[in-house]
Amino acid sequence: MSNNLSDILRGYVSKEKQKNPYINETGISKKMDIPPTTFNRLVNGHSKPAIKTLLKLSHFIPELKSLLPEELVKVFKVSMEKEKLEYIGKSLETLLSDETIFLCWMLAFLNKGIKADEIKDQFGQEGLKALEILEKQAVIEKDESGFYKVKDKNKYAIFSFELIKAHFLFLAKKYNSKNVASNYIYYEVEALNTEGKKELIETQREFHRKIQKIMNDEKNKGNEPVFSISCSDSLLS
Repeated sequence: MSNNLSDILRGYVSKEKQKNPYINETGISKKMDIPPTTFNRLVNGHSKPAIKTLLKLSHFIPELKSLLPEELVKVFKVSMEKEKLEYIGKSLETLLSDETIFLCWMLAFLNKGIKADEIKDQFGQEGLKALEILEKQAVIEKDESGFYKVKDKNKYAIFSFELIKAHFLFLAKKYNSKNVASNYIYYEVEALNTEGKKELIETQREFHRKIQKIMNDEKNKGNEPVFSISCSDSLLS
């Protein structure tokens, strides 16, 4: 991939210089919001891009998507902007298509993890079985305090659209209309042109960056597991 990528990047740099003789690689990298040293290594084929970097590159060079695995292409624009993300793979996707297993897995993402008795209170024996399956598949592990935690949070970050749709439905069931003082739901329907749709998607990306910042801030950490979901798509095929 690195050779093909560097060829494409060199071609892009050449075209940009033809348009503007005064621009150089540093100027191009800054326009892409990529560190110049990182961009230089990629242009020369000395390193492979992180998902975050590849997302930025593809915004300016759409043909880069052809270098990605088919499943990753499907979720390219919706992946979270963190370093070292990986597509989770079909075996884990199959595992997480089960609602109880998925919800137990999500709870194991909490900083403190989740204990078996908490899972039993929420999901009964089915939940304990889900924990057993996740632990057997080496997706989660139990620490010395008895909390189950996801082994590698960064590895399991990018899903196929099919699993994302399933997740949306799983979490939507957890929305409680009685909690109007502390929950939130909103929708809007309108006909947009291509530019309007692009602006909408970019606004949602910024929204998710803010959500991510709130959830990662240590001062906001607590004991109540919460979720936030959002999506946009064409209403008619």
